[in-house]
Amino acid sequence: GELEQSIQMMKYILPAEKISQMLKNDRPGGKKNEFDKIWEKLYEEEAQQEMQIYFDKVFQADSINKEEGKAGWETDRGRIFVLYGEPEEDSVKLEGKEYLRWIYPNWSLAFLFEPVGNRWLLRK
Repeated sequence: GELEQSIQMMKYILPAEKISQMLKNDRPGGKKNEFDKIWEKLYEEEAQQEMQIYFDKVFQADSINKEEGKAGWETDRGRIFVLYGEPEEDSVKLEGKEYLRWIYPNWSLAFLFEPVGNRWLLRK
C-alpha cells in the first residue's frame, strides 16, 4: 500500500535493515506508529515539516528523472536530487564524451552523470 511505499522511499535516510524491520511490522497500526516515531526521532518538533520536504523531493525526483525500468526517485539522479535538492546543471566534455554535471555550491559538491543507453549513471 501507500504506507509501505512511503517506507521504501525512506531508503536514502534509513539503513536497509530498519526499513525491512518496519515493513515486517504486522501489528494493527504498527507500521504507521513506527513510521511516525522514526520522523519524530530524526527531527523532533520539525518532524511533520521535514517529512513533507523529504517526500516533496521524492515525488519531484520521480517526475523529472524517469528512466526505463526504474522509478525516477530510484535512479542515480533521483537519489542525488532527494538528498541534496535542485542542482545547478551543465554539461561537461571529458575524454570526448558528454557528461551531465550537477553542482551544489552551498555543499561544495558536484556530481557527474554518464550517459549509458537511455540512463544517466553516477560516475564514481
